[in-house]
Amino acid sequence: MAIWLWTLLINGESARPYNVGSGEAVTIKQLARAVAAETNPKCKVEIAREPVPGAEPSRYVPSVERARVELGLRPLIPLQEGVRRMLAWNVISASAPNTSA
Repeated sequence: MAIWLWTLLINGESARPYNVGSGEAVTIKQLARAVAAETNPKCKVEIAREPVPGAEPSRYVPSVERARVELGLRPLIPLQEGVRRMLAWNVISASAPNTSA
């Protein structure tokens, strides 16, 4: 994300909107399973309500095509690896002494 935001700041066209992210559709269920796999693989992910068969899923995946074409941006870290790194960073941050006073 940092690479994308710095690239947009430095090379993006002023006042031109850019979507950031992977452009890959990820459901809450998939995200929950990714987090569970990294934190507690034995944890069972339960969905309170399954989608209605035949109903259009309510999701929005913004196009990151403009960022890819104009600025050469592309996702560098797959979802599972991003979750793993975020959790590792959280553990390190939680154990670091609080120096703000």
